Amino acid sequence: MTTPQPKEPTIGELFDLTGKRALVTGASGHLGGAIARALAEAGATVVVGSRRLSRAEDAAGALPTGPGVVHRAVELDQMDEASLQQGFGQAVDVAGGLDVLVNNRVSGAAIRSISSNSACLTSSRSCAHSCTMAAPATASSSEDVNPSRSGEAPS
Repeated sequence: MTTPQPKEPTIGELFDLTGKRALVTGASGHLGGAIARALAEAGATVVVGSRRLSRAEDAAGALPTGPGVVHRAVELDQMDEASLQQGFGQAVDVAGGLDVLVNNRVSGAAIRSISSNSACLTSSRSCAHSCTMAAPATASSSEDVNPSRSGEAPS
């Protein structure tokens, strides 16, 4: 006689973001949109960031919602420092703070090499820096964002 194996928990059982606020940059595209949808399905309130506000609004409007959840949209261009600062400020304001940041960016150009000054890494650092600047306004933030270690898991 074999011992029955315990049932594996589902992703929905393991991944509950009810009450959390997430900003997804580049969320009007395919990958960012899928990430935003997954976060929304897990219960998060999602702020959709995109270079074009109309696309961000369309993407936010298409996300699944739960009771009391209203997804938002902000204009945010990661290659423009002023837009990045303004977009993060607006995201914090409309969501009442941020708990999750997904730094999703696609340039459309082929990456032939990456240096410490490449646009891709500079954009990631700028995004992490902007999030760090917004963090004091977010009382529930628990992760330490370190721009010099962008892309690495917190230690």
